[in-house]
Amino acid sequence: MTLNPVLPLWLLAAGGAALLGLCAWAAVRERGRRAQWAARLALVALVLAAAVRPGVPQQAAGTRTEADADVFFVVDTTASMVAEDWDGAHPRLDGVRRDAADLAARLPGARFSLIAFDSSAQARMPLTTDTAALRSALEVLGPELTFRSAGSSVAEAAEVLGERLERAREQRPDSSRYVYYLGDGEQTARGEPRTMAQAVGLVTGGAVLGYGTREGGRMRRTAGYGAAVPGSSAGAGQPSADAAPPYIEDPQTGTAALSRIDEDRLRAIAAQLHVPYAHRSAGQSLNTAVETPAVHPIAVSGPSAVDTRCEFFWLFLLPAFALLVAEAGVVGVRLRAVGRTSAGRAPRPAQRAGTPTGTAQPRRRT
Repeated sequence: MTLNPVLPLWLLAAGGAALLGLCAWAAVRERGRRAQWAARLALVALVLAAAVRPGVPQQAAGTRTEADADVFFVVDTTASMVAEDWDGAHPRLDGVRRDAADLAARLPGARFSLIAFDSSAQARMPLTTDTAALRSALEVLGPELTFRSAGSSVAEAAEVLGERLERAREQRPDSSRYVYYLGDGEQTARGEPRTMAQAVGLVTGGAVLGYGTREGGRMRRTAGYGAAVPGSSAGAGQPSADAAPPYIEDPQTGTAALSRIDEDRLRAIAAQLHVPYAHRSAGQSLNTAVETPAVHPIAVSGPSAVDTRCEFFWLFLLPAFALLVAEAGVVGVRLRAVGRTSAGRAPRPAQRAGTPTGTAQPRRRT
C-alpha cells in the first residue's frame, strides 16, 4: 500500500485535525444535533482518506516493442574537453552533448548506455530505452576537477566498455551493438594507452568522433562534476560571466595552456574498434559525418516500461457523496421551514406616534 496525496501530508494532517476537532467539539456541545455533527465528522474523515490517495503499485505485464540495437556512448570528460574551440569559443563538451543527443534521436527504440572516463572510467547510465534519462545524464555531464587531474588515457574506458558489451550480448545475443567514442584524443597519462581491440568481436558498428582543433583552445579550471563551463549552452550549473574561473596555465610559460586534438590517436582507436573516424565541427551536419545504422523493431516480453497504480480513493468518495447529499437535504428542509415560519407571521398595524397601545382615539366633533 502506497500513498499519493493531492496535497502535502503535513497540510492535510493540519487541516484535517482542525476540521475533525471542530466537528467533535460541536457534537458534544450541541446535544440536540449530535447525529448531524457525527455525520459531518464522518464526511471529513472520508474526504481526508480519499485525499491521501491510497493504492497498490502494479506493473503491467505484456509485450513491448524495442529496437534490436544497444548503443554505447563512450565520452571523454578529461579537463581538455572544456577547451574553448567548439563553435567559436564554446567548450568541446557542448558538441559532445549535442551529437550524442542527435544520435539517440536517430535510433528510436534502441537501448542506450553512457560511459564517461577521465582518470578513471565509470558507467553513468546503464542500458535503457529512456531517452529522457539519457538527455538528463548528458546535460549534467561535466569535466573532472582540475586539481585532481593527474593524467588520463584515451583508452581508459576499454575495460568497462568490454564488460558492458559482454553483458549486453548475454542479455540479447541477437541484437546489434554500436559504440560511439566521443573525445579529443589527448593522451596525458604516461606510457602508451591500452588497446580497445578486445571489444572488436562484440561491436557491430559505430564511430569515433573527434572534437577540437589543431590550433587548440584554452581551458578554464573546473570546480566539480556536473558544473558547466562558462560559455556552455548546456546550462547545468553554469556560473555567471563575472564569476568565470581562470584559465589553466602552462607552468613553463605562465600563459594559458592550450589543448589540441590528437587525430592520430583517435584514428587508432577507430581502427581497433573497426569503425570509421570523423572530425566534428559545429557547422558540419552529423548526417554527413556518421551513417545511421539500420535498426529493426523487436517484441520484448516482460513487464511494461510504465508502472501503474491501483487506487482506492473512490471507495471513500462514494459514502462521502452519500453523506453530502444527506447534509444538503437536511439544510434544504431547514431553509424551507424557516421560510414558512417567516411567511406565517402577520405584520402589526402601524400606530400613531404618542398614542399608547389599546387607547381609543377620541372622535372629532364636526
